[in-house]
Amino acid sequence: MANETTYALISTQLPSIYEATMMYASETFVLPSIVTVYQDATGLSPRVFTEYSEGTASVVAETTDLSTQVFSRSVSATLTPVEVGASFFVTDSRAESDIVDVLADLSQHIGYTVFSKVESDLASLFNGFTAGTIGAASTTLTWSHIFQARAVLAANRVPSPYNLVLSEYQWLDLASAANVAALSAPAPLRIRDDIQDAYHVATIGGDINVYTTPSITAGTDVFGAMFSRRAIALDVRRG
Repeated sequence: MANETTYALISTQLPSIYEATMMYASETFVLPSIVTVYQDATGLSPRVFTEYSEGTASVVAETTDLSTQVFSRSVSATLTPVEVGASFFVTDSRAESDIVDVLADLSQHIGYTVFSKVESDLASLFNGFTAGTIGAASTTLTWSHIFQARAVLAANRVPSPYNLVLSEYQWLDLASAANVAALSAPAPLRIRDDIQDAYHVATIGGDINVYTTPSITAGTDVFGAMFSRRAIALDVRRG
């Protein structure tokens, strides 16, 4: 390919662009900071996860021999990395003479373009969780749904704390239900007070961390999720 921009040609600019991009992303996007992140590999080799077979314990008499069980691993999940990118053309002349700091703006734009895809891809996994689905299509999210979801996680021995990630419109349903103007206001009193003061609340019930993101696919029905950090993994190879 002719006139290709190589790393050598732009290497002096990359550190500052990369640093600004990562800073912007860490302050703007939710999901990369609340999932399990791996950064100990390079290249595009898949990362394979395994789990041990579940053993059983039984009551035995003093003279009874125990039955030997197999303690082996099987593949539980595979992460296959992909490469994503966004390319823009900015001359050194423009960088030096533009009335705004075009490189700073470019860093933010790259951060948004790339990490918006990462956030959306992570959010797209919500409807694939295996513990169960609370509520149904075309129904309004309620506080009862939130605590039902927590019960499902606890009953499946998922360790807390839990992360609750919702779209802004799902949180609006909850906040509206907790408003003191609502006659039936089913939310706990403390949560009602917090919402009146700040609208967004940081925690519910002591072990549920609350987040909202616009990256959950918009539409008639959307999937929010409550999960443990280990439920989703983000494998970062090279910036």
